[in-house]
Amino acid sequence: MAQVNEIALMMAIQAVDDKIGALQAQVDAGDEEDIHIAYVEDELLSYMKAANDLRVSYENASKSGENMTPYEKLVTRVRQFAPKFLKIPIFGA
Repeated sequence: MAQVNEIALMMAIQAVDDKIGALQAQVDAGDEEDIHIAYVEDELLSYMKAANDLRVSYENASKSGENMTPYEKLVTRVRQFAPKFLKIPIFGA
């Protein structure tokens, strides 16, 4: 896997977090019987999983002793919209 610097990782985390917020807004505004919502929910789940992978990478990078912003301060939507059925830890265990 290619190395990504801390700034790029932070930007990716924030971009994914923003996309999660937009997708969740679509789900919240949609009709549960609308077939399109099922696709949006699938995409939302994919972004939540990506957010978790980015979190793990960020936490590993933080262990190097760099003075990095805590992950929790980079995100708002991951914490707010984590689907209850998602069995992956959002902020570590």
